[in-house]
Amino acid sequence: MLIVTKAYDDNTAYIYDTVTMLSKYFEEAELIRFGQTNSVIGLDLTSTNRSISRLEAYKVIPFESEEALNEYVYQFGLIGINKFYDTNNGFYNLLLKTNHKIHVDYVIYYPLGPTKVYKTERGYAENNPCAAKAYTKDEAKQKAALMRKNSKTGKYWTTEKIFYEQ
Repeated sequence: MLIVTKAYDDNTAYIYDTVTMLSKYFEEAELIRFGQTNSVIGLDLTSTNRSISRLEAYKVIPFESEEALNEYVYQFGLIGINKFYDTNNGFYNLLLKTNHKIHVDYVIYYPLGPTKVYKTERGYAENNPCAAKAYTKDEAKQKAALMRKNSKTGKYWTTEKIFYEQ
């Protein structure tokens, strides 16, 4: 069983595989290709299978027994929950939908030895991504390519993804 466990607002996500008990990060294009061939809880594609129509994250809570799972459900008054028994690892699992996507910004920087120099609103800042100007994914790639092309000193400008978890 495949489950989206972290969803970002730029249509990227972590997918947890209950068989291997591992999570893997997917960019948007990879996520669409993966969703075309696999059934993933929390991921719906459009009817043409060319874009994402719904991306929601779920929290997977394992329990050693069905009694422990039912006690947890009763204790917290959970209604309309999804539960399943995983034959691979012998756990009863509870799926809880998390109703938010993690916000993502992209910043532009160039490496300068062990430090990173970030592009800010009015100049540059070393090792301070919080001071950097935030862009969307496409804007950041275009701006970094333009800065790289126009650089007289040969600086290799590139982008970095910064996300804000609560």
